[in-house]
Amino acid sequence: MTRLNITLSMLTVLVLPAWAQKIEIQKPDYSQIIHARATLNHLSVMEASEPLTQAGTRQLMVLSADKTHLVNTMTNKPVFMNGEAAWSAIVQLNDADAAEYLSDRSKRGFNIVLVNLLEHVWANNCSSCSHGCADIKGDCPFTGEAFSTPNEAYFAQADSFLRLASQHGITVLLDIFDLQPEPGDGWDAEIQAASDVTMTNWGTYVGNRYREFDNVIYTMGTDEDPRRTKPPLTPKLNEMATALHAADLNHLITSKNGGDESSLDVWSGHPWLGISEMYGAKNVAKLNKEYTRPDFIPFFMDEDTYENEHSATPLLLRTRQYWSSLSGAYLGSFFGNSPIWCFNETTRPAGIPCRNDLTWQSQLGSRGSVGQTWYGKLMRSREHWKLVPDVNHRVVTAGYGYAATLTVTARTRDGQTIISYIPNGNATTLTVDMSKITSKTRTAKCWWFNPSDGATKLIGSFANSGTRHFTPPDANDWVLIIDDKNADLAPPGSADL
Repeated sequence: MTRLNITLSMLTVLVLPAWAQKIEIQKPDYSQIIHARATLNHLSVMEASEPLTQAGTRQLMVLSADKTHLVNTMTNKPVFMNGEAAWSAIVQLNDADAAEYLSDRSKRGFNIVLVNLLEHVWANNCSSCSHGCADIKGDCPFTGEAFSTPNEAYFAQADSFLRLASQHGITVLLDIFDLQPEPGDGWDAEIQAASDVTMTNWGTYVGNRYREFDNVIYTMGTDEDPRRTKPPLTPKLNEMATALHAADLNHLITSKNGGDESSLDVWSGHPWLGISEMYGAKNVAKLNKEYTRPDFIPFFMDEDTYENEHSATPLLLRTRQYWSSLSGAYLGSFFGNSPIWCFNETTRPAGIPCRNDLTWQSQLGSRGSVGQTWYGKLMRSREHWKLVPDVNHRVVTAGYGYAATLTVTARTRDGQTIISYIPNGNATTLTVDMSKITSKTRTAKCWWFNPSDGATKLIGSFANSGTRHFTPPDANDWVLIIDDKNADLAPPGSADL
C-alpha cells in the first residue's frame, strides 16, 4: 500500500500527454485447511485495497464476490477458462479471418484467447515499423518512440478484434507487452529505454482505452522473469501495472513469467494482482504448492507444450490440461497449436518458428482442439469452481502412479464430485475412499469419461463408504467421475451446470 500511495500521489502532479489523460482513481483435509486459510488471507488484503472490479459492470469474466472463482456478471454463473493461445491474432488477421476464427472457437466451447496487444516479431510486417510489427493494414503500433506515441489506427484495429471477440462471448487475455529471453524477440529493450513516466503513462493509456470493454483480462510478460533481466524490469512493470489498475478497475490484471513460475512468484502482495497464472503443467508438485501457499489467490495454467511442436502427442496435450486443473489451477487452462498461435506468419524466428506447412484454418478441428473442447465440456458439467486437489492422496489412496503415469485427482469441497484423470488407462487400478462423497442418500454414482471424444460409460451406483477399486475400460487415458447420486447430475460433459 505504501508504494501504491506514493505512485498515485506522483500521478497527481505529473503533466500527462493528451493520450494518457482522463485518469480516474477510485478508491476437512490438509489441502482444504490450507486453501481456507489462504483465501481468508487474500480477502483481508483485498478489503484493505481497491476492489478488483467495479460493482455493477457487465463482464464476461471477473472474480466472484468472495474472490475464489470467476463469474459472468451477465449470467451470474461460474466461469471455467477454456482457452487458446492466439498470440498474433491482432496483427495477422483481417476482420473476415478474425470472424472465422472466433466463430469456430466459440462453437467449440473456447471462451478466452491469449493475444498480444503489441507484436514484436511474430508477424509478416515488422520491417516497416521502428518498434514492433504492423497490423494487417500496415499500421504500426507507434508513430515514434515506443509506448509514448500510440498510433490510433493500429489500436482501432485492435479494438475491432476485441469487440468481435465479445460478440462471440470470448474474453481476451490481453498481453500488454511480450518479454523474451532472446534479444530482439520481445519488448525488453524498449522498456529498458523508456522512462518510468513513459511506462506509467502507457499503463494509463491502456486502462483508459479498454476499461469499458466487457471481455478483457490484462496480462504482461510472456517467457521471462522480469527480476532476471539486466537491470531488473520489475520496478517499471510495477509502475505500469499500478497505473493500469488505477485507470481501469473493471478488469483483472495478472502476469506471465518464466517457465514453471507463477504470477505470485514475482508479484505476491501487489494490490493490482487479481488472479495468478502458472506457466506450464508438467510439474504437478509446483501446481500443488501454488494451491497450498499461504498467499494463495486463484490461478490458471496459461501455456504448456503446443500441438505440432516438440513432438507433442494428443495424449500429452490432454494430460497437461487435466493435470493443471485437477492439481490446483481450477480457474482453467490454455491450449496451443502451431500454426494457430502465429496464424502462418512467415518471418520464422530461429528460436520459435511458426508452422507454414499447415494452414491455421486446417487446424481448427485438430485432435488437440477436439480434446480441449471435451475438457471444457467436462469441467463445465461439474462444480469446477469448488475443486480441491487431492494433494495427500486421501481420496485416491492407491494406484495413482508417478511421473508420466501419474493420476491426478480433485474433489469438490462440498463432497459432491470426485474427478480423477488416468493417463495410462487399464495399466493401473485406482483405490478410492468412497466416504469422500457426501450424499444424503449415502450413494455415489460413477462414470467413465473418454477425454478424446466425450463418450461416457456408466459404471454403477455404490455406497459412499469403504473403498472401491476402479480399472479403466482400456489402455487409453480415461477420466473417472464419482458424484453424489442424490445431486442427479447429467452424464459428464453433456450439459453445463
